[in-house]
Amino acid sequence: MTVQPMRKSVCVAALALAAIALATITGVAVAQNVFTADDVLGLEVAASAEISPDGEWIAYTVSKPRAVDDDPGGRYSELYVLSTRNGKSLPFVTGKVNVSGVQWTPDSQAISFLMSRGTKAKQQVWTIRVDGGEAAQTTKSKSNVITFRWHPAGDKIAYTAVAPETKREKELDDKGYGFTFYEEDWKHRNLYVVEVEGLQVKGDPKQLTDDITVWSFEFDPDGTRIAFGGSEKNLIDYRYMFQQVYLLDPASGDYHKLIDNPGKLGNYVFSPESDYIAYTAALTRNDNAVSQVYVQPVAGGDPVNLTPPDFAGHATWVGWKDNKTVVYLSGER
Repeated sequence: MTVQPMRKSVCVAALALAAIALATITGVAVAQNVFTADDVLGLEVAASAEISPDGEWIAYTVSKPRAVDDDPGGRYSELYVLSTRNGKSLPFVTGKVNVSGVQWTPDSQAISFLMSRGTKAKQQVWTIRVDGGEAAQTTKSKSNVITFRWHPAGDKIAYTAVAPETKREKELDDKGYGFTFYEEDWKHRNLYVVEVEGLQVKGDPKQLTDDITVWSFEFDPDGTRIAFGGSEKNLIDYRYMFQQVYLLDPASGDYHKLIDNPGKLGNYVFSPESDYIAYTAALTRNDNAVSQVYVQPVAGGDPVNLTPPDFAGHATWVGWKDNKTVVYLSGER
């Protein structure tokens, strides 16, 4: 396959995004037709939306404020599911919950998400079937699950989490010595994979990395490789400026640097046939934001910049239409 820069006349692709906008306003004085400060404080909004692989459902979260007599804290996040056939929406996980990171299982039969439930509980992957039932905890990580992805075959979950507390750290924490030394006591964000059967984990997780921080990752379409954005340290400056893309074999745990981008890294995604990775990144280390679209052969070699040299904008997201065509989202001028 030969990849060449797209001509300017066809470089702007129309990207159709499906989303739900929900704004429920409580206590509005209809007679006066006035939107008050109280209305603002009671505003409920859709925060995210994910379409099922079969296109039948949309899972979305609703951000809701706490009541004035509730415990201190941020807004709650509830899970709802809407049918694309009849437009009917149903509540799935509601109440004093914080649902995030919503994803569908590859077979579209269930929804997974991040949530912690219970005093001092760790954030885990939870799963609920689309045909009903209660949400059940899927992972049993010893530390908070930060991000996760389903294996394309649906029989594994990969996730990131920092190394759990040592026995000594837990003893000191229980005694009140849980000090935080800013940017000194950091731990790597490690990548793990665990087998799943019947929406429950089977066996112990396998740790895939231990000497690099993994900020994000993606399976290739057949699930035999993982691309991840990694950096030398788990520090905010490293996340913004020193992330690069690595290619990992989950069977052996071996990985190597695939993309040596000089500055900020955006999103990245495998082509449908897994032979290329398209990604967004800054042009140079001095750039203040992600702006370019690149394609990198997975087998190795130099990346190709598809962004026209005189493009007056910033490309912020890239995806694949088919194995020979990329689409991207950009803001211009």
